[in-house]
Amino acid sequence: MNVVDTAGFADAQRRLRAALGVDVVFQVPVPPTWDPAEPLDPETGRPFDPFATPATGGGTVDFTKRCSFVNRPLRGQGTGKGDFPATPIGRVDAFAAALIVDVEDYEDVKDAERCVVLDNTWVIDGFEMDSLAGVKRWLAFLVDA
Repeated sequence: MNVVDTAGFADAQRRLRAALGVDVVFQVPVPPTWDPAEPLDPETGRPFDPFATPATGGGTVDFTKRCSFVNRPLRGQGTGKGDFPATPIGRVDAFAAALIVDVEDYEDVKDAERCVVLDNTWVIDGFEMDSLAGVKRWLAFLVDA
């Protein structure tokens, strides 16, 4: 009977990420709060005055995490602006990329909307839980900003 060493697999994934991963800066938005005296639109929760300055928040907080970066740079066939190359399965975005995020890092970055990988800014299209042999990890799907 074969016994799967899931702890060893998880350790190997961490070592791979440490050795060959990249440092990713996740940009997590900080919701703005407004001065109590500022009249707010009840539908949006934002001030009627478009030039009102938040009392707090409104920017982003950055978290740097070590991740595996998966990229398909099939440039030359599409423009990167919605004109995707034709493939046997139809028109496919050849500029897709993803990050493999450790489960322990996910809580800090789950609300991130953008990230910077190797000096390129990406929009985070969503996160999805992934597992192999019971070892969990998060995938962050990226779109070139």
